[in-house]
Amino acid sequence: MGCWMRPFFVLVGLLLLARPSVAADPLTVGLGGRLREYFFVADQQTAPPEKLNAAGQFNEALIAAEAKTTTADGTTIRAYGRYDIANGNKQNLNLAYVDVGTDFGNFRAGTNFDANTMVIGDPIPEAFFTADEELIADAVEPRTGLTMRDALTFKRFVENAAGLSYQSPAFYGLRLGVTYHPTTDAATGPVDLRTKAHNAVDVTADYDGDFTGGTYRFAGGYFTVAAPDAPIVPNVKSTTRAWNLSAGLTYGGWELAGAYMDTSPASGLNEKAWAMGALYAIDRWRFSTDFRHATRLSVFGALHHEMVNRVQLQSAYKLAPGVSLGMIGFYADQRDGTGISYDSKGLVGGIKLDF
Repeated sequence: MGCWMRPFFVLVGLLLLARPSVAADPLTVGLGGRLREYFFVADQQTAPPEKLNAAGQFNEALIAAEAKTTTADGTTIRAYGRYDIANGNKQNLNLAYVDVGTDFGNFRAGTNFDANTMVIGDPIPEAFFTADEELIADAVEPRTGLTMRDALTFKRFVENAAGLSYQSPAFYGLRLGVTYHPTTDAATGPVDLRTKAHNAVDVTADYDGDFTGGTYRFAGGYFTVAAPDAPIVPNVKSTTRAWNLSAGLTYGGWELAGAYMDTSPASGLNEKAWAMGALYAIDRWRFSTDFRHATRLSVFGALHHEMVNRVQLQSAYKLAPGVSLGMIGFYADQRDGTGISYDSKGLVGGIKLDF
């Protein structure tokens, strides 16, 4: 997202030049980041002539810059940019936005966010992974067209898209978020309606409450985007739509949560996914288990739905502030559109450093 680097630093510069008389608090500028190193082994069912290696490794290195201030009327202004320094390509700015917080709510403009993901966060609790660390989908050879990364929030549609977002203040525990994206890809400038999905809208609401010893939350959202006008391959429908629900409960060291999403793409090949999980935390240890299930039509008239089932067992230990070790065991079963099943199992170990 290199096209966002220039306006991002211009906005940071404007904050730096803001007059002291305007700001109630001095401007603060900070740097942060994270480093992830994972190693996995997997036993996978292969299809000739495949020769899959049983071992692999992933790494991630991000550097983040942030500038923020508060004006005399209590408005907070925050500019944030995050750079991927380990992906080896030129477009390494993978998150950049300006956030303005007022008594009337939060306004955000930038790239790589949506109200649905901001409100729901991690749809299910995980001891070591987070929602944006979906490694099993990369460690296991895909046999279907199902989406397993960000399968339960609308981030799957707008991961690299620029947009405008508003999130209301909490009112008796209820919040509302709305996001608009001119297009769902990383393009800037005029949107060609013939070739690009356009005018994406995400509306999400959530309710947070508490009871003696714990908390609970409910969230749900609706997403729609107009499909490109492709005369060579006509669309079955003119829009892609999706809706999702999420619920969670905490009590003592326990957390339980689940989520469901129904996707109706313009192609008409509907997709459904759900997941549920439980987490227990004690002292420096965290343990979790979760189950995910997704189905999809591969082609019209297919005798079988594509299907993926996955079970994960995770553990994590906090070595020091910002440093943790983790181990994940997984089993995945995939069934393609012809009814052939492929099962996989394995282990993932890793270390996380956040600063």
